[in-house]
Amino acid sequence: MVPDTIRAPFATNAPGALGAARILAIDDSPSVIHHLRRILEAEGHVVETLNLLVELPQRLKINPPDLIVLDLHMPALPGISFGGFIRKYQPHEIPIIIYSSRPKSEMEEAAEKVRAVDFIEKGGPDLVLVGAVNRALRKARVTKRPAPGSI
Repeated sequence: MVPDTIRAPFATNAPGALGAARILAIDDSPSVIHHLRRILEAEGHVVETLNLLVELPQRLKINPPDLIVLDLHMPALPGISFGGFIRKYQPHEIPIIIYSSRPKSEMEEAAEKVRAVDFIEKGGPDLVLVGAVNRALRKARVTKRPAPGSI
């Protein structure tokens, strides 16, 4: 267990402090999905996966996630194409975090193309991933708030 004083710069002070978010993890590796579930569910989030690409447009329209964690290197459809597909069919600007083992320059380029909010190297410290997720969720929630007097 990491003391809160160490966690504070990267994560929340307590699991679930931001409230449960629905996070869609898109990766072809079951071990990566398991890792994401373990780390993010410990923070109080719900991690969902996608079984078939054809399910994506309907899911984004009817039940969009709060955040998407996206791998770049997948055999069926490269992550950058997946990101473009997401941006085409999403009902609103869902934050995307690139989570990949690709070189940093490739992740930066992909992040720019799909308008990702961040990119994280696979195999890095879990707290970096948690921090990126929590920052993206905080920013998205602030952006979604109605303007004062608009209610």
